[in-house]
Amino acid sequence: MKCEARWIEFQNVLVGVICSQVNADVMADSYHDVHDMLTKYWPQASSRPKLIGPDENPDSSFLEEFLPMVADIIDIVTLHIYTGYGLDKDLAGKITTGAYLDKYQHTLNPLVKIISEKVPKAEAWIGETAAAWHSGQMNTTNTFLSGFWYLDALGTAANNNVTAFCRQTLIGGYYELLNKTTRDPNPDYYTGLLWKKLMGTRMLRISATVNTSSLRLYAACSSSDIQANNPGSVTVAFVNIADVAFLASQAPPMGRVGTPQDLGTIEYHLIPGDGQMTLQTTAMMLNDKLLQLDSDGKLPAMDGVVRSGSVLVAPKSYGYVVFPDANFDVCM
Repeated sequence: MKCEARWIEFQNVLVGVICSQVNADVMADSYHDVHDMLTKYWPQASSRPKLIGPDENPDSSFLEEFLPMVADIIDIVTLHIYTGYGLDKDLAGKITTGAYLDKYQHTLNPLVKIISEKVPKAEAWIGETAAAWHSGQMNTTNTFLSGFWYLDALGTAANNNVTAFCRQTLIGGYYELLNKTTRDPNPDYYTGLLWKKLMGTRMLRISATVNTSSLRLYAACSSSDIQANNPGSVTVAFVNIADVAFLASQAPPMGRVGTPQDLGTIEYHLIPGDGQMTLQTTAMMLNDKLLQLDSDGKLPAMDGVVRSGSVLVAPKSYGYVVFPDANFDVCM
């Protein structure tokens, strides 16, 4: 059996809380040693694994010093970002506030700028992330409630040209995507699956006329699977942290090819699935259908609902809207 190594990640959180004595120059020397080994064992650059790191918690001053020392050898710069703290007794109430969600942008944006300035050839990855560190929080980061943070963070990362988003974690802790006992998907698993299914990699500018931070929108050219049948289609991810609904009427996007008209939609509305609209539930509904594995352990069909006209966004909900006939020129 032949295995192909595509990436080599070196180290994990050696600066700050864990090991503050590790200096940037010492770490950079170690990276050059690793790069030398990669060059020795993979002499052909085309087949050589990409060097990834340093997988640190946010530290602008460290990155400013470290990255220029490895600018010619590092391929991907990884970051850890956790918005909250798992032992915070007020965490559940904070997640659906604009101030809490805005922290991701405020933390990520300056770090991405440093990466683009110091190592313009390197990609930026989120190497670890969840709504709260310290293994998350039971009945909070493993429930529908976490999805407000998750979908907003996915959109924020994509808007900041982050090319990979590694969620903490698949199994383990209280931020896990799969229940460690039953292996049933938690709500964030389905939210991430829909992102992969519906959102492409080219992000677009989008704005709402309503003056509020409660309705948060992220737009992209639709995924390649959708584009195959509907070239120029656009997908919008939405997060509504307000206690009121929003009726979103459509405005023809700049760059649309053809005559402006009412665009049909394929909608994916996610709400709590316990029947009581309890945010701290592990049950989730897609368009009023409970998402759960079938008797063979297979994932449910996750189909959208075809509609036309304005889009009604329910209170305390999130989801996606596909505009298959948008004919947006940059998405063709």
